[in-house]
Amino acid sequence: MVDPIKWVKKDKVKKKSAVKVDESNKCPWKLLISKWKKVDDWTVKMYEKEHKCLQKRKIKACNYKFLSKQILEQLESNPEIPIRALKEQLERIYQIQMLDMKVFREKQKP
Repeated sequence: MVDPIKWVKKDKVKKKSAVKVDESNKCPWKLLISKWKKVDDWTVKMYEKEHKCLQKRKIKACNYKFLSKQILEQLESNPEIPIRALKEQLERIYQIQMLDMKVFREKQKP
């Protein structure tokens, strides 16, 4: 998997990073850090914390056991909830991207 953080400028004194996204979906997240001259420390000069992109992360803890616990109540109250709606809700809550098939399999389990 490719790291979404791209170092725009990287040298011994300054580092500037941004999130790699396509041109149609620009993410405003930015970070600029500089190294102190006399000490081996770094200072954050600029930090734009807002993200408009959904990070793609492979998280081992997000497996079928975890998902089944999270969606059990929703399925009991609304067994006809569409897979897409369930997936979007989980992505919004946990800020991770999931495959439709993974959510589909968990919904099908009794």
